[in-house]
Amino acid sequence: MAATRRAAFWLMIPLMLTGCPPEQRDVPVGVSNDWDYLEPQPGPGLVVNPDSLIADVPAPIGFPVQPSESTSSVQGGVRHVHHVYQGRTNLRDVERFYQQQLPLNDWSDVNASWDGNKHLVITAVKGAERLHIDATDRNTLVTLTVDITPL
Repeated sequence: MAATRRAAFWLMIPLMLTGCPPEQRDVPVGVSNDWDYLEPQPGPGLVVNPDSLIADVPAPIGFPVQPSESTSSVQGGVRHVHHVYQGRTNLRDVERFYQQQLPLNDWSDVNASWDGNKHLVITAVKGAERLHIDATDRNTLVTLTVDITPL
C-alpha cells in the first residue's frame, strides 16, 4: 500500500512541474491582486457598500480596495484619488451601478463607453473635479480603477 502511494506521488511530480496547459490557466480565480478572497455576487445587480472609502463614488459590496495599488490625498481642498477595487461580477452590472449611483451623488455628464466587451470607461464631472472609472473584466474578475482629478 505504501509503495503504491509512493509510486503515485512520484508520477504526479512531472504533472505538477509542467502546470496546466495555457487554455486552462485563465479561469475565474476569486482572489484579488492583494490576495483577498473574492466571493461571487449572490444575485443580479450590485449594491452600495455603506463603508465605501469615497462617499460620493461608492464601491459595490464585494469590491475591496487594493491598498497596494491605491492612493489619495487632498491638497488645497482638491482631491487626488487613485483607488483600485476588485470583485467578481460582469461589466453590465458595473455600468448600471454607476449610471444609477453617480447622479445620486451629484456627478453630472455621466458617460459610459465600451472598448470591446471586456473594457468599460465611465466618466463624470462634479464641480471642479473629473471622475474616470476604468473597468476591466478578466473572466468575471473585474478591476475598477477610480481616478478623481481636478478639471
